[in-house]
Amino acid sequence: MTTTDCPPDSPYGNNPNSPNASHDDTSDSVELDRHGADLVDSLAQARAAIKAWQDIEHDTKAKLAALIGDHKYGKVLGERRVTVVRTVPNRFDQKAFRADHPRLHDEYVRPSSPVTTVLLSSE
Repeated sequence: MTTTDCPPDSPYGNNPNSPNASHDDTSDSVELDRHGADLVDSLAQARAAIKAWQDIEHDTKAKLAALIGDHKYGKVLGERRVTVVRTVPNRFDQKAFRADHPRLHDEYVRPSSPVTTVLLSSE
């Protein structure tokens, strides 16, 4: 895709008028064609849809937990349909452990599998 393929406000291409235009053209960049631009749009739409559904899930769970109150189960027409499990998770403070026991920390830290993260400019 070239700049002429993109509207002036497009986040794609090297259009200097674009709000997402990058002025540092480095060897770490690759120009995406229309297919790549469509994939970026699809990813943004998928993430927006996931976020919307996560918000619905969060709100619905809170409402159900409030309806169930101190009980453990919720029934619909006599049939158990929902179970509420309330827990307080424990978290391991790796930063504090590393500060207090650096040698022991280093002894037990192992590299894990590579992870690929794809960030969109709007995130």
